[in-house]
Amino acid sequence: MKKLRVIVLMFLLLPVFLLSGCSTNYVESIDVVREGDIVKIVSNMSDGSKESEIIQVVQGQDGKDGEDLTITTLFDELVEKGLYEETEFDVFLHDYFKDEYEEYENNLSLQFTNKALQSAVIFYSEFHIPQTKKSEMYCGAGVIYKMDEDYSYILTNYHVVYLYKSADNYTVNNYATNTYIYTYGGQVGFVTNSTASANGYVEHTMSEDALEVEILGGAAVYDTAVVRVETAKLKEQNPTARAVDVADMYSAGEDAIAIGNPEGEGVSVTKGVVSVESQNLTMQRCDSSEEHRFRVMRIDTSVNGGNSGGGLYNKKGELIGLVNAKTYTNSEGKDLENYAYALPVDMVVKVADQVIEKYDGYLHEVTRVLMGVTYNTDNAHQVYENGLITLKDEFKIVDVTSGKVADRCGIQKDDVVQGVIINGTTHLANRAFEIGDWLLACGNQDKVAFVVLRNGVTFNTSETTIQNSDLVIVDKE
Repeated sequence: MKKLRVIVLMFLLLPVFLLSGCSTNYVESIDVVREGDIVKIVSNMSDGSKESEIIQVVQGQDGKDGEDLTITTLFDELVEKGLYEETEFDVFLHDYFKDEYEEYENNLSLQFTNKALQSAVIFYSEFHIPQTKKSEMYCGAGVIYKMDEDYSYILTNYHVVYLYKSADNYTVNNYATNTYIYTYGGQVGFVTNSTASANGYVEHTMSEDALEVEILGGAAVYDTAVVRVETAKLKEQNPTARAVDVADMYSAGEDAIAIGNPEGEGVSVTKGVVSVESQNLTMQRCDSSEEHRFRVMRIDTSVNGGNSGGGLYNKKGELIGLVNAKTYTNSEGKDLENYAYALPVDMVVKVADQVIEKYDGYLHEVTRVLMGVTYNTDNAHQVYENGLITLKDEFKIVDVTSGKVADRCGIQKDDVVQGVIINGTTHLANRAFEIGDWLLACGNQDKVAFVVLRNGVTFNTSETTIQNSDLVIVDKE
């Protein structure tokens, strides 16, 4: 990476006022000009003159070496002067360092992936089997989602901490008896004890870097669970541990970097792309023998057993999903390659936020508001904007149940619901399923209204207050 040596900045870019009667000379625009290893910041004045500030490469002055100025430091200077937004580093590189851009981009990708590794953990869940007095250990992965002074909250798949086997009668509530995590860099491992412990079970002894976590709850139909650990213990084990950055959106073709614990062998990073941004996948629920249609994104990233619950990241190291499944064969038994799935982050965080907010010492069961409608998904289409394709469809009302939330808000047959208003904040939806996702964010006593299109006119419905009778436990629908 190139470095520039600099003298001190000659002056700050401030408007220049020349008083001459009523005339004022001011800065009309600012340009950044690169000439070899010299960068000029040029102020174009209203009288046609130019004022230049030079950032120049020198060997030093007054017997002192010049200070190193990296590209990122130069960018910070330009942001401070208002020439770029903090999010426009890529634009800056393209504007002035095109020849070096590929090297910087590769380095940035590496840095962002390493930042994601600081939020990655791997799981080991121990299940006691009463009939045989044995313990079985299952592996998975997770993501540090939020950290506060007391606790750090970690996301994983529900099936990483919950195991349904009615014939074997695993634990009273089928949750793991003991659950442990390791952060990246910790010494991973456990040994199976040769003799039974005091409670009669043959258990496992974890290595010293293992941290035992508390399961807070989750939902099998969203395959999402939340656990927590004391932040002080997490930081003691790994001072660089951090909460993940969450992406605002994701698209087909976007980089999909998975960090997991394949085959229980420790942290591993693989890379692919988002193949399909949203589709339905039918598979057995981990809490019953019933099948369920899960909303997932499909990826071609290489994943295996043990990746479950691990983060799926974009090239900026932002979380876009949780890996939860892989398909090996199609319905005809033919082998498939690079067919893996992840739960979309916009759905996962709504489940997680509810669990964290509502946890009261007992395993929290996730609830959702029942609108009291039947609907069709109509008018599926794509919109191409700013170089990206956005998929859209409509939530069109077929029928409304009297006295339920939609009816109390005044929604009618043939209305198109375009968004949800929760406690005064509007959340617009491009896809019909987003309406249901947003209703995960509502609880007892929340105020809810809807954005509706009726007869060509868009308006906000009247507001209603959510009651406990409007809520349903999602795993028991």
